[in-house]
Amino acid sequence: MVRVVSKQLVVDIAKLMWLSELIDWSFKVTESIQELWFMILQ
Repeated sequence: MVRVVSKQLVVDIAKLMWLSELIDWSFKVTESIQELWFMILQ
């Protein structure tokens, strides 16, 4: 029983870490696109 719960917890933590990585990455991509737009528009 405890093993099942801890396994689920590990899965949840892994999902959260993956999600935060994804959000961080998407912010960086958005910044890069904005910088490109500024360079193009100038």
